[in-house]
Amino acid sequence: MLIAGLGGNCKDALADMLDKYSEAQLDFYTDSATDKNIAFFEGKGFRVHKEQNELVSYFAKGDPAFISFIGNNYAREKQVAYISGQGGAPSKFISPRSMVNERLVDISPKNAVVMHFANVSAGSVIQEGAIIYAYTAVAHDVIVGRYAFVSAHCAVSNSIIGDYTFVGLNTMIGPGVKVGKHCIIGANSYVKDDLPDNGIAAGSPAKSIRENK
Repeated sequence: MLIAGLGGNCKDALADMLDKYSEAQLDFYTDSATDKNIAFFEGKGFRVHKEQNELVSYFAKGDPAFISFIGNNYAREKQVAYISGQGGAPSKFISPRSMVNERLVDISPKNAVVMHFANVSAGSVIQEGAIIYAYTAVAHDVIVGRYAFVSAHCAVSNSIIGDYTFVGLNTMIGPGVKVGKHCIIGANSYVKDDLPDNGIAAGSPAKSIRENK
């Protein structure tokens, strides 16, 4: 398994990944040879690939599976497309310490991530590229859109989160609420009303601040 993006998200999920995979089964990739995190990963004995030719050589060995952990939703999608073009196949990661029964939910096999101690209840849909961070509760019949990011300690209640939307730390999205595409919701918010596409909102209750251009 190749893990792309060496930043904070990857470090936060590292213990999880080592519960599921051995160190020998994990390789890492960064698209920047000056990435400040390289020293940490190489110092811990992990293999880090830094250039396109290394990426192609890695996939030529026969394991195309990879996951991108980049936090920026648009950059994550771009990286997934790039690595796929080098021979990779985006895969999902569901922490062995999460509360997920895959028979009861629909989680995309393409770069969807559910981190440790997160809960995804029956009837919910986690689409391609979405990240559900640690300690977040996704209640029944929720839809989390493509390349959305739901931060830690959030509660999402029978609602819809649009594509590319970012939900800040410790936020609650109330039942029946529809959050549009490309939205940003500030940390510690309570969203009780619908938010249109490209909206930026924060507060408890959340109020619209401006348009996300």
